[in-house]
Amino acid sequence: MGDFFPDFDMDVLIEAYRALLRTNDTDSSAVYRNLVRTTIEEDPPGSVDGAVVVIGTLYSLIMLVCGIGNLLFLFVLLYYKQTRSTTNLLIGNLTLSDFLVAMICLPFNMDYHVIHSEQWLFGPAMCAVVNFLTFVSLYVSTHALLAIAIDRYFVVQDAQRRRLHVGWTSLVIWVVAIGFAVPCVLYSDTLPYPHSDKVYCGILWPISLQHIYKGYHIFLLIGEFLLPVVVMSVFYSFVACKVWRRQFPGQRNASHDRIQSRSRKKTFRLFALFVMFVLCWSPYHVYAVMRDFYFGTLIKISTSPNMFYMAQAIAMSNSLINTLVYVVFNDNITKYIKILPKDSWKSLQRMCSRRRRTQSREPSRRTRRLRSEDFHSGLHTTTTRNGSVRMTAVTNVIVETRADVTVTAL
Repeated sequence: MGDFFPDFDMDVLIEAYRALLRTNDTDSSAVYRNLVRTTIEEDPPGSVDGAVVVIGTLYSLIMLVCGIGNLLFLFVLLYYKQTRSTTNLLIGNLTLSDFLVAMICLPFNMDYHVIHSEQWLFGPAMCAVVNFLTFVSLYVSTHALLAIAIDRYFVVQDAQRRRLHVGWTSLVIWVVAIGFAVPCVLYSDTLPYPHSDKVYCGILWPISLQHIYKGYHIFLLIGEFLLPVVVMSVFYSFVACKVWRRQFPGQRNASHDRIQSRSRKKTFRLFALFVMFVLCWSPYHVYAVMRDFYFGTLIKISTSPNMFYMAQAIAMSNSLINTLVYVVFNDNITKYIKILPKDSWKSLQRMCSRRRRTQSREPSRRTRRLRSEDFHSGLHTTTTRNGSVRMTAVTNVIVETRADVTVTAL
């Protein structure tokens, strides 16, 4: 969702923004009321906005590829223990966040941006949920990629060194991401457009908190983008140099070549994730900086909301690229995906077979009705006419009593 600027007269918009900065209004809707002073210009009937077509196509691809690909990756991790390496489990955090975006956030974004053209139909609660999950996914991606880079650095530097603890690392990744995204829940809101029956969904900070808002976004820009990018660049530079220059002791053979090739492919794949993260999210962060600190320059470039939505769509496409890199182009995962249906069917058959055997071993209803006292084992004692006692060893005596006859079986 986020902020946007409809097609206003530029002078009116600049004056509205200046008035916005001078006001002390604490109502969050003041942000909206000061910026929105004219009616929204509707597209002529029958016209097609090229940007909307591009955004809709991109969203559709992301939902399709990320929905199926990430789900298959998660199934492979759950089903095959041998795939649960430290790197794959860390990528699993990335997979889960991308899957949530593809299946929850993007359908709502598609409806809001493309189908109903800036008309939010799902209420303020879902507006907050979608904004929250969108930013949680961003922060999880950043933290997971940073953890993968650090872990890879440790492995290349010293193969005997203990690797990152996946459980604790994953917990930190998600807890920190959720904590940083809390303001998205607190300040997400829906507001009606003036002179229109449409409803806007976005993150609207109170005017009184504009300094906190700017400080918060500067912190996120540095802590969640610039600093991680610098750290990952340093780590991957070291890893690349180490892997490409590594020499095995003794005479070189085919086994060494396979190990070297596998290590280089893995490093290249992880480095590709990092590079695409930077390329996809840079336009979004540049737009956010211009919106918050260089608003006059931004509206001279464009006052159309499509500029923001294109930046957001490019950022979301990072999920699509992630899925292609660690699922489609990862031979170790694709080979398990290919055999997953067959193995799942065999497991289902074994489970059904065990269930049938268990049911066949259950005692019959007649046997279950027998009382415990009907089963005897031990010594059977009989008293003779002369008073002597005769003891007979009885190994199994079953007494079945019916209404008309009593049968004793030895």
